[in-house]
Amino acid sequence: MLNIKFTFSLFILSIFIIEFNSISKAQEISYLHSGTYNFSGSIDFTLTTETLPGNVSYTEKFINCSPAGSYFILDMLAVGLGINYNYNGKYNPSTSGFNYYDVSLEYGPIIKYYFMDEKFAPYIEARYAVDIFKLVGNDKKYGYTVSIGLGMNYFITKNFSLEPYIKYQYRIKEYLVFGETTPGQTYLIDKNILYGFGVDYF
Repeated sequence: MLNIKFTFSLFILSIFIIEFNSISKAQEISYLHSGTYNFSGSIDFTLTTETLPGNVSYTEKFINCSPAGSYFILDMLAVGLGINYNYNGKYNPSTSGFNYYDVSLEYGPIIKYYFMDEKFAPYIEARYAVDIFKLVGNDKKYGYTVSIGLGMNYFITKNFSLEPYIKYQYRIKEYLVFGETTPGQTYLIDKNILYGFGVDYF
């Protein structure tokens, strides 16, 4: 009789666990469907000190803020707008006037496709951005950035996820060069592999 009661209790407990897991899974499935809005972003801050040959040291500060918003035009397919603000400054406290900064603001369209609508939702994305930047002592310059990336949304709740990603970035910036060898306008090309971590709200 004891075995029958134990078996019956174990059976009821198993049904409860299966049902609970099913409900939890349903709650964890994201809103990757048409008509849904998504807001995401990341903030990075780095402060480093480096010493160059000749005992010249400087402090470098880097700040990046990347908010974005998108709308699912189809299930698993979202389009939107991204903004990327960068500040990179260098300062030498022992040398007067050695102060450098590079400020840039990028904005442009984003397209993102998700492969599945589960707790782990991998995706691929492509971005194009107009780049407006300014170096210390110079006027505003322009360029553009194209990137393609892979990422994964890990849904902690039905509406909130963590997002690690990796991107390949191709950037062109306009510069004015004055000199005997290369006078006039020229362009700087950057090719970067970026990886980071963001948050999403659906």
